[in-house]
Amino acid sequence: MLREMLSKCVILEEDWQALPTPVRDRLATQSSNDKLLAELVQLQLLTDYQAGRISTGRLSSLIVGNYRILERIGAGAMGVVFKAEHLLMRRLAAIKVVPFSFQGGNPLLTRFITEMRSVAALQHPNIVAAFEAGKTSGSEHDFSNLYYFVMEYVAGLDLEQYVKRHGPLPPTKACDVIYQIASALAEAHQKQLIHRDIKPSNILITAEGEAKLTDFGLARHFQQKQLTQAGTPLGTIDYMAPEQAEDASSVDIRADIYGLGASMFWCLTGQGPIPLRPIWRKRSLQKESHCRRRRARFAKISLRNLMRSFSRQWLCGRWTGLPTRLS
Repeated sequence: MLREMLSKCVILEEDWQALPTPVRDRLATQSSNDKLLAELVQLQLLTDYQAGRISTGRLSSLIVGNYRILERIGAGAMGVVFKAEHLLMRRLAAIKVVPFSFQGGNPLLTRFITEMRSVAALQHPNIVAAFEAGKTSGSEHDFSNLYYFVMEYVAGLDLEQYVKRHGPLPPTKACDVIYQIASALAEAHQKQLIHRDIKPSNILITAEGEAKLTDFGLARHFQQKQLTQAGTPLGTIDYMAPEQAEDASSVDIRADIYGLGASMFWCLTGQGPIPLRPIWRKRSLQKESHCRRRRARFAKISLRNLMRSFSRQWLCGRWTGLPTRLS
């Protein structure tokens, strides 16, 4: 087992050689796999997650492309995300994988590829960076048969976790976080991308206070073929604009602005912006006759008015040019 871990780079040769010779000799002669794995974890040559996978005979699943999997970060409808390390550069990364059979026309795979291309087109300090992508081949039911997407690894908490742990943010800090994400959205919108899932759990906060937008799994390009059928709601209810609840296929950047305002509400209160309500009922929110028109002059405004402008239900009442407004 030890030889296989070394040959497949689950344990890196340089880390192995850094051990004192008596320790290497003892590990090499260990007859119990369970004791061997426990000691390798204690020596920090393996993580608990790696040891668990190896003990169940899934050692091969710990290598994806040029990366070795270290930990499982989380999972969602769009795939599983792992913390990983590049085998040569030793750079940490986050890898999202879709371990499914890849048949043409699979909508999940199509959305996954759309996410990869969307993030790759964006270069902004407040957007999680794309490193590379690829696919591996294995048997039909093997974990190694997958598409993978390698992104910047951001150590820290997402905004939802951060507020739960530290409590609501002071207004100045909340505005700083939202300003950074507004700048990221300005870049995305300039590239004709709508995120469609702006919410606190998709905003990562580093130890230095930098905010980074992630998870473009529901993103839509203005000019690309629609993946969402007309009339389909898509997103997260608590942070979803009313028009997106009615038809996610036709929303524009104002839906992202609504989600950003709802996320700011979370920053300041630690609560969702609206109690659960029958948001799915049919309403003609997009009719021009229902829009509340506001004067275009904004001199000195309060934080309350700022939030109201972000999260206004009526489309023509929401602001554009968010970074300028927040500054």
